[in-house]
Amino acid sequence: MNWLTEILDKCFARMVEEEYLMQTCVKIPLEMCLEDYDPRKEYKTWNPIDSAVTNENLNDLESKINLKFPKSYREFLKYKHFVELQIEDFAVEFPRHLPNTYLDILEDFILNIYEHRYLVNKKLICFASFQDIGYLCFDASKTNQDNEYNIIFIDHEDLDNKIEYCKSFKDLLEGDKERSNIFITTVLNNRYQN
Repeated sequence: MNWLTEILDKCFARMVEEEYLMQTCVKIPLEMCLEDYDPRKEYKTWNPIDSAVTNENLNDLESKINLKFPKSYREFLKYKHFVELQIEDFAVEFPRHLPNTYLDILEDFILNIYEHRYLVNKKLICFASFQDIGYLCFDASKTNQDNEYNIIFIDHEDLDNKIEYCKSFKDLLEGDKERSNIFITTVLNNRYQN
């Protein structure tokens, strides 16, 4: 999936240009720290590193949730570990993808976001926060080739209302900044009109 690595590499390069995006006060593994790492400093500069996630790890997680990830999302998880990832679509916030802890964090995120398994039982795989108003989920209720599901938005205030956000993970990663602006305005307007 060349398109995936090209998009992610561009995102990381853009983040490196804006140095503050590569700094964190979060505890990170030493292998992600720059060579001039100083443990006395509160903020550390990090680098994305090759992911240690395997197909076997992902198969195990899929068995636990009894749903399949999109092929593109599996490749995403197997590409790089990161502290944060800023894609063009500014409202999308992926959970941290750190070595040795990420799949536990992701499993907890998927299964326990509200009540245990609430969204999974509806065949929704939650994979990202959306600003501070909701979550993005893969809609696994409709099967597509390579499990490239539509992505839907779930509002914090209305968990049962599914709103289509985009057609696939690729569409999300290729999206522009304006999609979020328009979508947020629409969602908030609808929320306060009802």
